[in-house]
Amino acid sequence: MISAIAPPFPRHLQQIVLLQRPWTPSAKPVVAPRYSHPFHCMSSTIDLTTIDDPQDAVHAAVRMLCEGGIVAIPDDCGMALSGLAIHSSTIERLQELRSHWKSGIPAVALPYPELLDDYIEPSALASRLTRHLLPGPLVVELPTSEDKLASAWSAEAAAWCSGASSNSWKFAVPADPLQSEILTLLPAPLLTLTVPTHGAQVTTPVNGVDLTMLGSQPRYEGGPTVIAVHGTAWTITQPGVLSERMIQQQLCDVFLFVCTGNTCRSPMAEALFRHRIARRMDCREDDLLDRGVIVISGGLAAYPGAPASRNAIVLLNEDDGIDLRDHASQPITQDLLMRADLVVTMTAAHREAIVSTFPELRSKTRLLAADGRDISDPVGGDLDEYRRCRDEILGYIEQLVAELDAGS
Repeated sequence: MISAIAPPFPRHLQQIVLLQRPWTPSAKPVVAPRYSHPFHCMSSTIDLTTIDDPQDAVHAAVRMLCEGGIVAIPDDCGMALSGLAIHSSTIERLQELRSHWKSGIPAVALPYPELLDDYIEPSALASRLTRHLLPGPLVVELPTSEDKLASAWSAEAAAWCSGASSNSWKFAVPADPLQSEILTLLPAPLLTLTVPTHGAQVTTPVNGVDLTMLGSQPRYEGGPTVIAVHGTAWTITQPGVLSERMIQQQLCDVFLFVCTGNTCRSPMAEALFRHRIARRMDCREDDLLDRGVIVISGGLAAYPGAPASRNAIVLLNEDDGIDLRDHASQPITQDLLMRADLVVTMTAAHREAIVSTFPELRSKTRLLAADGRDISDPVGGDLDEYRRCRDEILGYIEQLVAELDAGS
């Protein structure tokens, strides 16, 4: 058991709620050169590309970390030289490694964005950044709170995480599934030094650490972007994979419309809302992204890639000049729900299915109809039935736009 070989750490494991987040693997890698290292002390090695059972590698890494060792873990940007925050000797060794790896980015790594709440001062911007950008190739410098877990850390561990000021820490939430799994099994957060390899695959042991896990080519050719949050603003302090424009787009207001199959009601609602909100903002629909708005739809029982129903396509094209021919249905996922700022359902049953599974989404999940009525499914009906459904949706869309305008 981990608890038998590592000192306890307050509340870290007790507060973890396992969240299954979708992860999209990288594209097929190109041939990369071997990567060299500046140390001379040998490291044990596990080749993840040839090992029979990856769980054996995960458990070996966890055991080494709990015993106070340093493990080089492959991540989306290169290698993360990692050690547990509760071992003072580990922190000293990480500091020595940092003096050699000048490009390394120090941070404290957590398995889930939700755990940041145990350390930081609450703010709307911090919540938005972490909800929209993490997990991912990002290190976020955030102000810590004196009455939370940061106050329980040793001075050496806190100094490793510190940003421009001693009361702000650099946090990372890795998207790489191997790192995530290791983090969930540990009794404390990891102190990491992320060393970008610029797209090169590490093929030899990283000297100066106790265990090197050799993986495939990194997903990204650059390092993680580092941003600092100051009050209601953020700035990039170290450029990386995510550009300023990419971050701004990820911070858009996301409106998610939900029905069952994502071929009739929610595609019409999505298209009509996008049309009306663009008109309200006096811009083209294609410019909404640059104006900070993303409109999408999905279905609770949708089959991926199905087109919109023929009657929905004909109706919106003839009456509203809206082209639905490129619509492709998508199932509702946890990631879509978590990243949305407003989830709009066609029926009370849709809303209940979402909030019963994710109670934390109750406050941002609502019916399209402000009067509580359900929008009936027109699937299988004739054009007149679709027109009645479209008219009903459009009336509520107009109300929703007016509500948002009044609240802005």
